[in-house]
Amino acid sequence: YQAISSGSVNNINICSKVNSGNTLTLSGYFGTITKWQSAPDSSFTTSVVDIANTSNVLSLGNNLTADRYYRAVLSNGSCSGYSAVASVQTNTTTYNGAWSNGTPSIAKKAIFTAQYTLPSDISTCAIEVNNNAIVTIPANRSLTVNGEIEILSRNVKVENDASLIQVRSDVTNVGNITVNRNAQLKRLDYNYWGTPVNGQELKAFSPNTLSNRFYTYNETTDGFDVVNPLGNNFVKGKGYAIRAPNNYTTNTTTFNGVFTGVPNNGEVTVAVTNHLNGFNLIGNPYPSNINFNDF
Repeated sequence: YQAISSGSVNNINICSKVNSGNTLTLSGYFGTITKWQSAPDSSFTTSVVDIANTSNVLSLGNNLTADRYYRAVLSNGSCSGYSAVASVQTNTTTYNGAWSNGTPSIAKKAIFTAQYTLPSDISTCAIEVNNNAIVTIPANRSLTVNGEIEILSRNVKVENDASLIQVRSDVTNVGNITVNRNAQLKRLDYNYWGTPVNGQELKAFSPNTLSNRFYTYNETTDGFDVVNPLGNNFVKGKGYAIRAPNNYTTNTTTFNGVFTGVPNNGEVTVAVTNHLNGFNLIGNPYPSNINFNDF
């Protein structure tokens, strides 16, 4: 009999918890595939699991989260053996004062377990914050995340004029971030606001503004309607007119608007009307700046 030939098989890199179409394809082998096997180690010494599949293509499904190794069991008459080993591995790097696996990248998840301030713009596959770490995005810096944002403890702080950009819309975010947005106001001034997070109460955003000085715009009457700020949260994509805190003077003061909540993501649809003059008050629903010309 001709000896078994192990062939070659592709590896799979996973960095986001949301992944799909994970398929292994064995090629260039000789022998009959009798089954596949998986194990937590590449030498298949413990916890080997048999997989009833005799095809050279093995579908692993979606949303893989754990490292695993795979091989096909081959036979040819009295000869038997194994294919090349495929690895399915999570690609991460952890910051605990230094990066454990190099700097993050679009194909590498960033895990923060210590305080970190972005020294420059960073792009990463996904992020996870734990161990009470605080990740700070300073002004004029951006953190671009392709996949999910998970704040398991403490916070991501998006400073004024900084951006937290999320690319994919099919992922679910976990945990609260803080977004700072400044406005120059004096007593009786109004500013238009939109929320970049989910769960921000109106009154908590500006507690010293009189409760009857929170408004939404009514296009059909070309006027502003009072909205009760107590117990009501910002609606993403909707704009609000909020007066300056009532304890402000006639001198211009920097108002630090602080939004706290789960970062908004995905497509946001806002119903607009054209009953009177077509003006509608909408707000940027994301924790990132937008390109005004593109918009």
